Amino acid sequence: MRFTKQFLLVIFPLILIVLVAKADDLEKLAGTWQLMEMQINGNSNTKDAAKYKWVFADGKYTILQNDKKAEVWEVKLSGRSIDSKHHITDRIHGRSLTGIYELSGDTLKVCYDLEGKSRPDDFQTTPGSRRVLYVLQRK
Repeated sequence: MRFTKQFLLVIFPLILIVLVAKADDLEKLAGTWQLMEMQINGNSNTKDAAKYKWVFADGKYTILQNDKKAEVWEVKLSGRSIDSKHHITDRIHGRSLTGIYELSGDTLKVCYDLEGKSRPDDFQTTPGSRRVLYVLQRK
């Protein structure tokens, strides 16, 4: 019984700190982010990246293409993990992605597994990896 009380006194506050930290990250993401670079299967595309912005608000991000709404994704953060679920549209029907993210100042990196089957363990994309990496800068 004593071990359980000590365990709860030490572990429970740590769990709360992690949950608050991730909630803080979601709040820190609020606003508009310019896509600076995207890599798909190891191929970088900075030219097309300039067309896209992500706007984070209310647990979602909206992707703007040439300043027009293109897609809306629900987002959940946990540790360094990011899970996104697409709102159903006529183009994409309820797709889910698993990935990782890193927020460093005004730079956000997000790496997804395009098949939604596994979570990347790093921010690398290679030919055939079925991964996409986004590097965004706060506007």
